[in-house]
Amino acid sequence: MLMRNFSQTQKKQIRALINLGLNREYQNGLGKIETVIAEWKNGTRNDRESYMQLFKVLQPHDRQIAERYNGLRVAQYDLILSLQLAEGLVSEEELAAGVTDEDLRRELLQSKANLLDQWKR
Repeated sequence: MLMRNFSQTQKKQIRALINLGLNREYQNGLGKIETVIAEWKNGTRNDRESYMQLFKVLQPHDRQIAERYNGLRVAQYDLILSLQLAEGLVSEEELAAGVTDEDLRRELLQSKANLLDQWKR
């Protein structure tokens, strides 16, 4: 990870992208819930099964969001944004548009590549 001191501008830019990725995490969770509700509405699942499935789908998703974002500190910004890039929550185009420092963008993309390599192992 980068482990650098970010300027105020960089902090604001990175935080804006992290918030974008977090919003997409919420959207992903809502999409999963929407699928369960659609199955309930079309009769694929009964009321109890649907309720239990909602809990089963939402709880781990919510846990991941809480672990990643609750108490987020500036020292974690590079890791979180790199994870979001690796998971496709924030695109490279959005990174290019959102972070003006070319060296920082390059470092974040390298961190993303390193994460993807680790995940392949």
